[in-house]
Amino acid sequence: MKNNFVLLIIIFLFFSCEDIQNKPIKKVGYCNNKLKLITAENIPNINLNLNNSKIYSIKQIENAFKNNICNKKLYYTIPYNLKSKKILIGKNSIHLKLKIYKHCKTFYSGWNNNMLIYVNNDVKLAIDKNIIPKDSLSKYITQYYLNNKQNTIGILLQWDEQVKADTLTYYVSKIIDGYLDAAQKFSFRKFNKDICTLTEKEIQILKSDFPFDFELNFNDVIELKTNSDTTVSIN
Repeated sequence: MKNNFVLLIIIFLFFSCEDIQNKPIKKVGYCNNKLKLITAENIPNINLNLNNSKIYSIKQIENAFKNNICNKKLYYTIPYNLKSKKILIGKNSIHLKLKIYKHCKTFYSGWNNNMLIYVNNDVKLAIDKNIIPKDSLSKYITQYYLNNKQNTIGILLQWDEQVKADTLTYYVSKIIDGYLDAAQKFSFRKFNKDICTLTEKEIQILKSDFPFDFELNFNDVIELKTNSDTTVSIN
């Protein structure tokens, strides 16, 4: 009788573990399918510190690709902590996928349909040189994806050298939120399903039709439009 009881416990634990393994994994509020949209494996993972100079960061990227990056569109990842919303390594970190295009000695995007997000040393936020409210970035990203041909969109984040890393990573988190919100709407439009319930085949279709193409742009500073009528808002 005692042996039967032990056997029942073993069987119960076996099927409980199997059930846990089959359930969608969540990591700090993100289901597996959402993480698949913004991450990548088997490509260079570079531990960038955005408090370093742009020149130093560019050198890190060049070294990761053995200086073979001229005139090529390449992907790499950086450690991004979902809990702290910072670019750092930790148990809640993912490999956030980024894209880079270097044309000879100048870094710029190779996309057809770019949104340039710029943070100056006064911590003013601008899209395509137009100043926007700081708390509206994720909504702009969502609208931009839904109003354009999604598989041609590039999101570029550019900043003055004096801008702190914490400020930049805050905007990185808003870019991720805006993209995933747009992807969720697109998922319902295309599959009539929540992203987290998509099959592997469906999530691969979504990645192809609705890619997360995001670049840290290391170019020089730009001038913002300063007239009051160029400040734009979103409903």
